[in-house]
Amino acid sequence: MIHHLNAEYEDAQLRVTFSQPAEASLYINGIQRDTASSNATDITLKLGSPVQTGYEQHEFIEVNIHYTKESISARIFSGEKLIAQGKISL
Repeated sequence: MIHHLNAEYEDAQLRVTFSQPAEASLYINGIQRDTASSNATDITLKLGSPVQTGYEQHEFIEVNIHYTKESISARIFSGEKLIAQGKISL
């Protein structure tokens, strides 16, 4: 099953998809910007990409997706600012 975490940040539409086994993708404005995967059961996948947030203004989006046997938690950051988070119990 594929799970989604969506957020709007400045003028950008952010979407993270993640599933088990550990596989995740980051989309910015509908374009896939980064992917990661692993066969491990207890792991944190990290995704990231720069995003244009205004006229000649750029920021870096970072996503952390933590997998355990019991749950998957995803967080989207811009710098130190938490933009969105979600948790799925398995």
